Amino acid sequence: MRIISLIVVLVSSAMLATSPAAARDAHAKPKAVILIGIDGFRWDIPDRFHTPNIDMLARSGVRAEMIPVWPSLTYPNFWAIATGLYPDHNGIVANEMFDPATGRSFRDGPFNDSRWWRGEPIWATLEKQGGKTAILSWLGSEATQGEGRPTYGMSYDPFYARMPLNARVDTVIDLLTRGDDKRPALLTIYTPLVDDAEHAHGAESNETRDAVTQVDAMVGYLVARLKEIGAFDTTAIVIVADHGHMDVPAGHNINVDDLVDLNRLNRVALGSGPAMALWPQHGYVPTLPRDTDHLRMVAKGDLPKRFHNSTSDRAPPFLLVADPGYVLCVRSDLRCNAMRGMHGYDNAMQDMHAFFLAAGPGITSGAELNSFENVDVYSLLSHLLRIKPVKTDGSIASFCRVLIPRPDGCGAVR
Repeated sequence: MRIISLIVVLVSSAMLATSPAAARDAHAKPKAVILIGIDGFRWDIPDRFHTPNIDMLARSGVRAEMIPVWPSLTYPNFWAIATGLYPDHNGIVANEMFDPATGRSFRDGPFNDSRWWRGEPIWATLEKQGGKTAILSWLGSEATQGEGRPTYGMSYDPFYARMPLNARVDTVIDLLTRGDDKRPALLTIYTPLVDDAEHAHGAESNETRDAVTQVDAMVGYLVARLKEIGAFDTTAIVIVADHGHMDVPAGHNINVDDLVDLNRLNRVALGSGPAMALWPQHGYVPTLPRDTDHLRMVAKGDLPKRFHNSTSDRAPPFLLVADPGYVLCVRSDLRCNAMRGMHGYDNAMQDMHAFFLAAGPGITSGAELNSFENVDVYSLLSHLLRIKPVKTDGSIASFCRVLIPRPDGCGAVR
């Protein structure tokens, strides 16, 4: 079976390489949209590694550099993509956070508690308007309740985490071959493979290269399977990442235990990485020693407004923020001290920018997009799915030049 799968992937690469972009009717309405989330896939990975399947798909559509929300971490960004909202409005201000209203910590779970996840994700909007969705392991999807709950869903842990990449594609294909009354219009695939390799070995490592190769092969397999069932020309494919990545040189891990009195915090310092949240006990104002390098203490009100992450009730009173290429750890976090790649830094840094690709019906080929914020993706998905979007922090304007038909509000062609 592995040999057969490999042959299918190789054949799909050749088919993509030889078929003209014009073979897909850009004016047609997509019958389905497949949203692929690749954790940690930097915007320039196809320029640094061999990605023939992604490259061919990009040539039939559009590829761009996407700006994440701050912090440039996984949970805040995949939820921002799903809802079109900044962390101030969607409730997910970090990978690990504290909710003063309930006294709970996000890392303690359960992650399917709808009280953590604010805003309306794209699948809920579609379900409420009569469509069907298959949200397979997208962060936050398990918490969606009521009429917006996905028709088909699958949690990440533990079954989906062990599922081979091609098996994830096969699950999507099976759903697309169902009858009109059961077939979903929006389907998702998620993989953390690249991000895991970058954290453990570095952004430029051979292990990361191998992970990229596997993900690219999955994209090729998806295209081959879509052609096999006659759905390639009627399916829009959108690939997004949550953030970029950068290497952490040896010796750039900062242990904060001796810099801040952890015993005077209401909660243990939350989060490892470039930023660490502090919730001090009453009367305690944390400060750093004067000779502290590569690290600063930032009060909640002093965060740049462009971060859109300081007005939420979950935004901590103080943050420890490290310089790019440095990682904050507590000594007990052995995994943190072993990190060789990291993200979460200022989202204005190009190293933190994420990959974006869209191809298929409704999307023209050959056009170029300027970099844009990931909160705009919700608007794009709403347009492709032909549903009425809810109010978000994003806009369809970023995609006007590549969409057919042009959405309302785009104005004349420039």
